[in-house]
Amino acid sequence: MVSICTLVAIGTIVESKYDADIANKLVYRTFWMWGVLSLLAVNLTAVMVSRWPWKKRHMAFVSAHIGILLLLLGSWLTQRWGLDGSMRVEINKSSQFVVTGKTELSLFSEDQESKLRPLFKKNVDFFLNPPRKETPFILSTGFFDIQVIDYKNYVIPQNKIVPSEDKAAGAGLRYQLFNSRVNHIDWILQNYQAEMVTQNLGPAQVILAPATVELSARNAILLNPMGEKIQYKVFHKNSSTPYSQGTLREGEVISLGWMDLKLKILRFFNQAESRWDIQEKERPTPLTVSAIKVKYFDQEKWMVLNDMMKIEHQGKTFRLFYAQERLPLDFSIQLNKFEIERYQGTRKAAEYKSLVEVPGEGQHLISMNEPLKIKGLLVYQASFEEDARGEPT
Repeated sequence: MVSICTLVAIGTIVESKYDADIANKLVYRTFWMWGVLSLLAVNLTAVMVSRWPWKKRHMAFVSAHIGILLLLLGSWLTQRWGLDGSMRVEINKSSQFVVTGKTELSLFSEDQESKLRPLFKKNVDFFLNPPRKETPFILSTGFFDIQVIDYKNYVIPQNKIVPSEDKAAGAGLRYQLFNSRVNHIDWILQNYQAEMVTQNLGPAQVILAPATVELSARNAILLNPMGEKIQYKVFHKNSSTPYSQGTLREGEVISLGWMDLKLKILRFFNQAESRWDIQEKERPTPLTVSAIKVKYFDQEKWMVLNDMMKIEHQGKTFRLFYAQERLPLDFSIQLNKFEIERYQGTRKAAEYKSLVEVPGEGQHLISMNEPLKIKGLLVYQASFEEDARGEPT
């Protein structure tokens, strides 16, 4: 009992300093913790056996000890074969995938029809045994090796658009929309040259595309990379004829003809890619994620959790994923209605309810302390997301 108390105390300190995941890896789910709990089980069993033959007055004593043994057994079975994760479901949509706390590396080859063929998939935990340049984690494409040469558990990533040497890479463009009241600066990036990328900015759209595309009945700025220049067309709402068109270079400004807005091209790369700059942290924050450094040929790039890297080599395309484990259920859950009650005079949630539907099982109301029980699983409400207006999504 003293050993258990000591380990729990250490685990509590570790969890308060870092998080529950690190406490599990360093304390709660270690050989030491399960070893001590196993000794506790042996101790409880021995105490019961020492009272044999049991009499009626021993029933409470025996039942209490059997109850503790069943709790220990249930805890071990849950850790070994249980499912603990989260499912994100938007209102009026459904999902059947659970995201767990485990991480995995997946490698796929991509054919000309953009179909992915799996080459490698494995759960990885680099926290206790991080890869290094001297001892990399290696994945083989069949043509070349991809190495994981570094790992950081807590980083704050910052996305950066840089020129790319990949001939198939799309364009990257940093622009500014401004008038006397508005000053919006952003990047827009194509993952590949034929991709159409659309950014919705309220009353207008900014579109980066390789050619003329069909436009909806709204204000739009169509940008088409053309070597060192950018061909542009400005459309006004409900008009298929361009208000203005021409070519732009870095630093040039054009008037859009609505709301006194102007467009300025701040930076332009005809071939660009997205890279991560990372800032390592000692402890977790709401902004931190884990990251790995990947090396192939003479290139080294960082990947953050739930990231994808596209690699081109001699006409072949490969996609590497570093992500949380995503497991499919044999049923889906649809969120039909979400209700939230707030404390009077505040935006703080007092209570919220979810009306969900499972095919073949009908509708169920999930509320506080009232989970959905289905096919051996308990589905609780964990949290909710809000849009820019504060409405739940």
